[in-house]
Amino acid sequence: MRSLIISGLCLNVFITSAATAELNPRALQLFNNGDYRGVVSIANSRNDADNYALAARALVTEASIYRPSQASDKTLNEAQSLVNKALKINKTHKEALLIDAIITLIKARKAGKIKGFAAGLPQLGKLKLDNIISLYPNYGEAWALRAAWHMEAVSTGGNSAAILGASADSGINEYKKAMLLDNDNVMIKFAFASSLIMLDRNSYENAYSKLLAICATAKPSSKSEQVFVTRAKELKASVDKGDIDGAYNKVKSWL
Repeated sequence: MRSLIISGLCLNVFITSAATAELNPRALQLFNNGDYRGVVSIANSRNDADNYALAARALVTEASIYRPSQASDKTLNEAQSLVNKALKINKTHKEALLIDAIITLIKARKAGKIKGFAAGLPQLGKLKLDNIISLYPNYGEAWALRAAWHMEAVSTGGNSAAILGASADSGINEYKKAMLLDNDNVMIKFAFASSLIMLDRNSYENAYSKLLAICATAKPSSKSEQVFVTRAKELKASVDKGDIDGAYNKVKSWL
């Protein structure tokens, strides 16, 4: 099945579909159906890293699928607890490390640009992504998440982007690498399109229009993926009628 990711700009995209490993089939079915609490119950009964990581992703999805900036602190803390359990069993568990980075970046989003930067949250999120990529250099989701980190920092960070070491070129190149590594992952393409809209909706219209055309015709494999296929259709409709400002405002409203 397709797997997703999430990040600064596109946190609510990158959390919504789980990679398959040694997962309980029933837990995966519940995840795809949107029964996220059911996934947690199974993970607690199984006591293994794979299912703890899936449960953590489920809770992050529950908390943040519509707007990461409005995510519940309580639910994020529950997800962090599950991540910690997974990493206690396997300290280099790929999925758990990714969700750990995602939680940090959601907290940065919730804190806001000034408070988040002062607390070091965007910096910490980037360090966690750097670590994942050093361990798993072919992990497309991690590359896409770091790409989105770069592009959001440039889009919304102002002078802090340079201090953080973020650049639009790095973001674009890392998105392209992510798509090469995980070409079937439609949600990476959706995240890339959204990042381009936020970065410069006029200059990149041709590029994000092509990406949205792919995403809008995707067949979602889970309830949560359906959210983003629907959003791709909404953005494409706005762009097709020349309302790129409307597309920009839609993306901004989902942050």
